[in-house]
Amino acid sequence: MIRHARMSDIQQLRYLAQTQFAPYATRIRGKREPLAKDLRDLVAEDRIIVFIVENAIGGFISYRIDGPNLHIEAVAVNGAQRRRGVGRILLDKADRDGLRAGCRRAIFHTNAQGFENLSYYRAKGFVEIDRRQENGFERVVMERGLQ
Repeated sequence: MIRHARMSDIQQLRYLAQTQFAPYATRIRGKREPLAKDLRDLVAEDRIIVFIVENAIGGFISYRIDGPNLHIEAVAVNGAQRRRGVGRILLDKADRDGLRAGCRRAIFHTNAQGFENLSYYRAKGFVEIDRRQENGFERVVMERGLQ
């Protein structure tokens, strides 16, 4: 089941974000990239969708809509749920929300050291459009059209 995150989900969201993003920290010199905003703010703004498995959060996606662009901010999937289509389901839901809002493309910024992410998003139809330094991190900007 997928649904918008609730305030009661905050603890599980934090735990999932910490555990799923921690392995990348060693590759990026021990620094951790924060989510764009505090999770409470994102939940209050209905910007997080969760995938529920057996009454627990198996994954989440946070995004924002900015005119014709759907900005994917973070995707995290519990290790036990990986390779089961959870990420695809979450991306598809964000795409549908973006299309309903009039978005024409999805944009995703990821750390260049997260090569698994680069491969995954390429397989989902994203193409690299830019590389840049942001807040001390090497970022890769990827996009795909929405239809």
